[in-house]
Amino acid sequence: MSSRAREFLDRWELEHLGVVPEDRKLRELIQLAVSCRKDAVAAGISAEELRTAAAQDLIRDMLAAIATANRSDASAGEATGQIGGVA
Repeated sequence: MSSRAREFLDRWELEHLGVVPEDRKLRELIQLAVSCRKDAVAAGISAEELRTAAAQDLIRDMLAAIATANRSDASAGEATGQIGGVA
C-alpha cells in the first residue's frame, strides 16, 4: 500500500468528515466518496492506491471515520452538558 495514499485519506477524512445524521448518512457517504476520489486524482493518487489505502472499501472506511466523529461529538456533549452542540 502507498503510505502517501493512506496519509492522503487520513488527512482528507479529518478535513471533510464530521458528524452526519443517521437519516442522511448513506447519501452523504456517497457524495463524500466521490469528492474524495476526485481530490485524490487531483493530488496524483490513483483510484487503485486509494482503494488499497481504504482496505478495498472507501465507503466502509469513511463510515468508520464518521462513527468515530459521532462518538467523539457525543462524548464532548456529555462532558459539557450539551448534546449535538445545543445546551
